Amino acid sequence: MTDVREVELTEVLERTGRNEVGPATGRGLRGAPGKPTPVVKVLNRVRSRLQWRRLLRLLVYFSPTLVAVGYFGLIASDRYVSTAAFVVRTASKPSGGTGLGVFLKMTGLGRSEDDTYSVQNYILSRDAVRELQQKMPLAEMYGRPGTDMLSHYPSIIYGATNEELFKFYTKMTRVTYSSATGVTTLEVEAFRPDDAHAIAVGILDLSEQLVNQLNARIQKDAVSAAEEQVGRDETRLTDAQVAITDFQNKETMIDPVNNSVMVSTLVAKLGADLAETQARIADMKVGSPNNPAMSALLRQADATRAQIDRERARITTSQEGLADKLGLYQRMVLEREFATKALSAANTALDTARAEVRRKQLYIERIVEPDLTDYATKPSRLWITFTVVMVNVLGLFLCWLLLSGVREHVSSGH
Repeated sequence: MTDVREVELTEVLERTGRNEVGPATGRGLRGAPGKPTPVVKVLNRVRSRLQWRRLLRLLVYFSPTLVAVGYFGLIASDRYVSTAAFVVRTASKPSGGTGLGVFLKMTGLGRSEDDTYSVQNYILSRDAVRELQQKMPLAEMYGRPGTDMLSHYPSIIYGATNEELFKFYTKMTRVTYSSATGVTTLEVEAFRPDDAHAIAVGILDLSEQLVNQLNARIQKDAVSAAEEQVGRDETRLTDAQVAITDFQNKETMIDPVNNSVMVSTLVAKLGADLAETQARIADMKVGSPNNPAMSALLRQADATRAQIDRERARITTSQEGLADKLGLYQRMVLEREFATKALSAANTALDTARAEVRRKQLYIERIVEPDLTDYATKPSRLWITFTVVMVNVLGLFLCWLLLSGVREHVSSGH
């Protein structure tokens, strides 16, 4: 109804004409000369009110644009961006790639995407914010004097809590990973260039610290078990050697095997001598049984036989025999050989584990160091203002289409 009355009043103003709303110069409707009539006064007031209403509507309709122009043009504080680039790589050779990946392949180094995502998640984590706070006054850097009330920390948007500080930090920090080149780009915003540079350097230092922790964990998981096995095998070999040494000292022999060989050789020689003596005795009994040398040969044969029995007893007796000592010594020697082979295998496994650790070793290679910029690139005033204007116009156009459709529907219904 308000629009209908406005249209009617506008038609009345048009019919009365411009001269009728000025000073009256005639009689009747125009009144006395030089004095406006009451009707003219009313029409002037109505026209003034209509003009103010139109102006107010325009202000309301384009209020988002006006707010954006006022804030980003006059109030918003400058933000400086410090940019750095790095790549997380390993000593393993990549399967393929282009650009930087080919260069890393030529040097025997490869990038690790999984670990890159780990570093990226760490940079945008609460742990990173907490450790940065221990190294620098992070909250003070984000709340420097002179910044506008909407941009600085804390503000009416972000409260003075650790959780709100984390949200503000993620707003001011961006990490972008390129799967084509394997390069991770870090962008840090702050209200002073030296603050942005310091925060970016701190983030890279913490990232390198995280990579070192991952390397230590890899080494602990892969190498520690192999090192423990080597230690056990070394102890086993040492114990076996000590047992052999104690046995040699106790039995006063260096090698029971050699002793048994010597005894066996001696028994064999004595057996040969006994056979020869017995042959001579047999010949003498046939040729000259009364020969005085017969008794000497018989005594020699008895002595040789007795010596053979004694030497054989050295081998076969249960307590002092070489057979039991030889068996015990051979078991100890066999244990030493097993321990030696086990130690050799453990050392091989340790070398393999260390090579695997070196292959999986992670490195952060800084391609671009954080820069100390002297020009504020944020916020993007023109782009943001242009975007707000376009959205504002589009919204008004959609509202106009909707209202036009409603009015047409109501008119057709009546």
